[in-house]
Amino acid sequence: MDMIEREPQPNRPCGHARSIDAVAPRADQRRARWSLPALALAVLLVAGFPAAAAQEWSAVQVKVHGVDAEQRRNVLHFLSIAQPQPYAELAEWRVRALHARAADEIRAALQPFGYYHAVVEGVLEPSGTGWLATYRVIPGARVLIARVDLALDGDGADDPEFRRLADTPLIRAGDPLHHGHYEQTKRALQDLAAERGYFDAHFTQQSLRIDAAANRAEISLHYDTGPRYRFGAVRIEQTGGLAPELLERYVDIRRGQPYHSTALIKLQAALTDSQYFQQVEIRPERDQAVDLEIPIVVMLSARKPDKYTLGLGYGTDTGVRGKIGWERRLARPRGDRLAADAVGSEIRSSLGLRYIIPVGDPRTDRITYFAGWTDDHPQTSDSQVGTLGASYTHARGRWRETWSLTYQNEEFRTGDDFGTSTLIMPGGQWTYLAADDPIAPPRGWRLTLDVRGASEALASDVSFVQARVHTKFINPLGSGRVIARADLGATSVSRFEDLPATVRFYAGGDQSVRGYEYNSLGPRNDLGQVIGGQHLAVGSLEIEHPVVGKWSVAAFYDIGRAYSDADEPFAEGAGVGVRWKSPIGPVRLDVATALSRPDRPWRIHFVVGPDL
Repeated sequence: MDMIEREPQPNRPCGHARSIDAVAPRADQRRARWSLPALALAVLLVAGFPAAAAQEWSAVQVKVHGVDAEQRRNVLHFLSIAQPQPYAELAEWRVRALHARAADEIRAALQPFGYYHAVVEGVLEPSGTGWLATYRVIPGARVLIARVDLALDGDGADDPEFRRLADTPLIRAGDPLHHGHYEQTKRALQDLAAERGYFDAHFTQQSLRIDAAANRAEISLHYDTGPRYRFGAVRIEQTGGLAPELLERYVDIRRGQPYHSTALIKLQAALTDSQYFQQVEIRPERDQAVDLEIPIVVMLSARKPDKYTLGLGYGTDTGVRGKIGWERRLARPRGDRLAADAVGSEIRSSLGLRYIIPVGDPRTDRITYFAGWTDDHPQTSDSQVGTLGASYTHARGRWRETWSLTYQNEEFRTGDDFGTSTLIMPGGQWTYLAADDPIAPPRGWRLTLDVRGASEALASDVSFVQARVHTKFINPLGSGRVIARADLGATSVSRFEDLPATVRFYAGGDQSVRGYEYNSLGPRNDLGQVIGGQHLAVGSLEIEHPVVGKWSVAAFYDIGRAYSDADEPFAEGAGVGVRWKSPIGPVRLDVATALSRPDRPWRIHFVVGPDL
């Protein structure tokens, strides 16, 4: 901490001109001397919560006027009469003694904000069974920063991140003095040095000089970063049976690479997200550094080999639904996984089996072999589907790309179309996600593009090509959010009546056009039965506004259609809802009306899950 030295001052609001010098101490000057303003600054830096709750235990009620919220918090934390007392009632002499100290304490508490000439008027009077202490503050003129001398030496002088920090400091000439900003600037330099591997960094000069009489301050910070350290060899120690060559593919740190703590954080996150390990510890051995290279030790504790899941939920589209799953986390030392699950709801039941092999970059790349059976029976169709296939997923920048080949056998009925369909479908999917938190982000964007098809020339019963685009945007709007989504699809098919139900488009439901039943919107046959369409167009706009705590309210408008003829009309829905932010994503309860139907019926929609 900087040393703070003061000349003796008379106990009055506007004293003689004063000077506070804070110079980097020499080896024989490292003992800090504290004063009321120095202690007030420390309180300002560490006190992040109001003192009002503590006052409930005090016999004295304290009110402070004439200062803003941040200054008031620091005053109340520093004011002796506002602190909780060890006994319920205070003797009068004790209260008056604390009151007598209040003016000096308030002036000291305001000095970290640059107010060195504050005038304080205080009144103490009985109030009920206790006391009321009222203080009116006139802060006076504020000290301004006349000069800032911020200099960088060492390897960091050419580091773009240090240059950015030096070019956009919290402290600038002409700004009002704020001791907290001065301390934050010093901490920012030190934190950046630790983050980027400048472990020998130190201040060669750090001073804050104040001429209170002239309302003038000068700041000097000279920071020598020293050399930047580099990563040394990475050693992995594990308790599991994972193949060393797989673990090495998780490590994208190379020997000789400039040190950066973010690289270690990313490595720890990747190993934790892999689900192979119960505990991941990464330890830079700075005391073992040789030629500025720091060895890195990664210590891994394996999870239990088997994972079991059980879930129960409800949605207005699906009704009550349940899921049971099992996963063998490590089927082979190379990292293979085996997973199986069974899902049941009022409209769908399914069984699935997957065998997953990590390849390339194991954080993003994998080959998956899958098999499954589904019984799908919403009100507009009925299908029993068996699938068998394989997929390859890998990252392409921020895009996640998946190529697949699926054999599908489906027995279906939708309207008066029915039959058994065999399809061999190659497909591709591209997903882009930009959000810090996909569960409930204040801002985010997701885009998914699916393309698939089949050919009678390649043993399929019908030839078709189908593309679908789904996107969702979330942006701040005041204290709330605006949420927009769109879902577009198109199919080119040789004979539509041979296209199975699972490859046709339907609209309506929780994730489509609210106010309508699930899959109830689409072209109809002569009997008025929905038979699905070749194309899809759905859009939605929603405004969400917080109310209290984790609760918010929303208003929305949806429009969409599934169609084969371009003249078919759109269906519109609108409504309001409430939201509760849960750990697994928002819980949404909506009441929507079907605007396009003559009687405008309303429908409740209930959904739980992440925003993106």
